Amino acid sequence: MTEPSRRRFLRSALFGSAAVVTVPALSSCVPEVSPAAYVDLAVPELSGSKVILSLTKYPELARPGGAIIIRHSSLPSSILVTQSLSGAFKATSALCSHVGCPLGFDGTDIVCPCHLSKFDTAGNVLQAPATVKLQAYAATSDGANVTVSLGAGDFPPIQEGKVTLLFTDYPALRTKCGVALGTPSNGTKPLLVLAKSGGGFSAVDPTCPHLQCAVAYKCSSTEFLCPCHASTFKEDGTLITGPATSSLKSFVVTVDATSITITIP
Repeated sequence: MTEPSRRRFLRSALFGSAAVVTVPALSSCVPEVSPAAYVDLAVPELSGSKVILSLTKYPELARPGGAIIIRHSSLPSSILVTQSLSGAFKATSALCSHVGCPLGFDGTDIVCPCHLSKFDTAGNVLQAPATVKLQAYAATSDGANVTVSLGAGDFPPIQEGKVTLLFTDYPALRTKCGVALGTPSNGTKPLLVLAKSGGGFSAVDPTCPHLQCAVAYKCSSTEFLCPCHASTFKEDGTLITGPATSSLKSFVVTVDATSITITIP
């Protein structure tokens, strides 16, 4: 892909054709790695907390070294699905944790065409300027399909519209600024539960509403920070500073002596 066409693709992928936002400048030494192709999923491909992708339908993913970016309103964010040159399938969040550019794949590593950040296929940072790892998802293949699991089983399932976390299972929530982060085993959206610095608890969707990067909690400033574009949010998810224009989605929390319960509308 030529440099001008790469710039146009990044602008369209990040902001849409009608947006008038400047895409981060691309270095003249950017390698020949372009963002992976976007795929809008159909409802039948979504099965509970899993996405099932036919390799026949997606030839870009079927070849060793191939990759696609899948997106749908029910997903926690756009997801990069890759097949390494050795044939291993992996899945991570699809936006660079530096400034949110859509990622590409060189057959071995995940590469950001904007500023040359690199990640391994487990999402770990290999090369700056990115410093925050990508969210990883389990991916398996039976030879005909690739299944991406969104609910990692790290949180209990949603039952009657609620998720209950026992303090014995999540001891960090017993400490000031302690965090529990996970996805309900039968859900698709992540939850972040916080023991607030001044007492009490909050629960939010940690996905920044600007460009869907994952926020992190900073105890020193008692706020959530988006590593991509520096939006900040209060402990209850309320927006402090942009470029995000809305708050994090928050959930009602109730607490007893043994557990925290989050109500999922």
